[in-house]
Amino acid sequence: MKRNGKRRIFSLLLSMMMLLTTIVSGSGIVYAQEQAGTGEEGSAPGTSQEETAREPVEYDFSEWITSAVLMVKNSDGEYEEVTDQTVAKDAEARMEIEYKAPEKMDSKDFIVYPGDTFTYTLPDEIKIQTKQEGTVYDGADEIGTYEISQEGVITIALSEDFLTEDGRTGIQGMISFDGKLNLQAAGSSEETTTITIGDITLEVTVEPEKEEEHAGIKVEKSHTEQTASRNAAARLKYQVTITADDNNTMDLTGITASDAFSDGKDYIAYDTDSLSFDNTKAPGVTDVTAVWDNENKKVDFRMEGTMEKGDVLVLTYCADVDDSVYSDGMGTATKNGTVQVSKTIKNTVSVSTEEDASANASDSQSFSKLWFKKTGTVQSDGSIRYVIYANGDPVQNLKGWTFRDTLDENQKFDAERDLTVTKYKTSAAADEDTEGTAYSKKETIQLTGNQDYWEYTETEGAYYYIFEYYTIPTAQSLNTTISNTLELYKDSGGTPEGSTTLNVGYSIYSLSKTLSGYDLESGTLNWTTTLKNEKKTFFRIRKWNQVSPKARYIPIR
Repeated sequence: MKRNGKRRIFSLLLSMMMLLTTIVSGSGIVYAQEQAGTGEEGSAPGTSQEETAREPVEYDFSEWITSAVLMVKNSDGEYEEVTDQTVAKDAEARMEIEYKAPEKMDSKDFIVYPGDTFTYTLPDEIKIQTKQEGTVYDGADEIGTYEISQEGVITIALSEDFLTEDGRTGIQGMISFDGKLNLQAAGSSEETTTITIGDITLEVTVEPEKEEEHAGIKVEKSHTEQTASRNAAARLKYQVTITADDNNTMDLTGITASDAFSDGKDYIAYDTDSLSFDNTKAPGVTDVTAVWDNENKKVDFRMEGTMEKGDVLVLTYCADVDDSVYSDGMGTATKNGTVQVSKTIKNTVSVSTEEDASANASDSQSFSKLWFKKTGTVQSDGSIRYVIYANGDPVQNLKGWTFRDTLDENQKFDAERDLTVTKYKTSAAADEDTEGTAYSKKETIQLTGNQDYWEYTETEGAYYYIFEYYTIPTAQSLNTTISNTLELYKDSGGTPEGSTTLNVGYSIYSLSKTLSGYDLESGTLNWTTTLKNEKKTFFRIRKWNQVSPKARYIPIR
């Protein structure tokens, strides 16, 4: 039967006379009937309570219960009486309990007096969420209080205002309260349980334990480097492992995956013939197909079949990165005398199913190459020695490429010393060549003092280069910054692929010698020689004594 959704926390029905009143106040509803008192228990009618001393009595009214109705909240939010339907083990519930005190006890009238209390403890199957309390009314008069504790103890306490001192007989009432069911559900089938309220039993059919639906998937991604083709910087073999969650309650269907590079450069390309899959641990997957899109640097996979919980499917495919990855951005990767390119290629795989399960994973590969490293040092004879290290590991094939090094106006090539070009197969080989004899090839190019730059064009193949040459400063001012610029051209007459300028600080010094004293008797002259520039004296070279006429020099410490 459907019950009004209006919350009725507590009501007490006192039956005495045939006058019926209904009072609604706060959260309590009281129904009361009045009847003349018959006196104290065992005494003559009309005997007052004051004449017979009496302590308040606490009554357990579990045996007074005459009716119990259990209701649960339905999908419309209304309370509906439980009859033959199944209920959830923790459904929101409302209960109405009716009770009636006995007319006689031990052959005497059963009379209730002010100060008496009625208590009842609800069974464990009914749980009170919050404490409920309020006032008991008889008409407009307050005659007591009620409380329903979270422990499920119902207590009705009659106050001193309990209408008459002569007490009452024929007490009956109704209690209505809200709570939740606290039942045990079966694993996979319905289960009937009994709720006992006093002498009343309620049969309740409990819904089976609901298994929470779950559809989950995981994906992991890794790669290994394979032997690259002649024109490739790397061949990356990717492994994607797709795993259905162990606690899935359903099979995964409509499984798709997509893999894409975040860097859409032309030097990246999927190998469209490289896909393979291992379904040993996912026998429900019968085939995997791929749609390759190298223009947009992505590939889409579709798995035919299903994956049960715990299944593992492995996809394998490859992508090639050609050696232009090392020259991309070369022109902006320059510092004083150095050009180094660093790139990180990242791609991400995303997996999804028709059950809205999804996951993703990323993988990265870094590429780094030192193209130029140029040093310049001032020699003791005033010349500047330049050394250029070019095309570091991994060594690229620069056949047809041209190196050009251009001087500024403050220096000229030393015509007495040639440009030397030493070639190695790798930069590692050059580092290990402590004797300077393990090179692949060594060439010399004659330089003149009239030329502004030198050029070297590779005609053979892939080498690591060490260029060495000297210049003579021609600057006339003090503390001059001398610079020259190295450029690398792929196409003759085009724009350089990369370049760097090296600045070398150079100062002009003056050397002076002065007579600081002499001794005519011994024929000795004292000289002081000083090296300095315009700003400060760097160091005093030496002080000498000169003895005439032999001009013998003796250093003075």
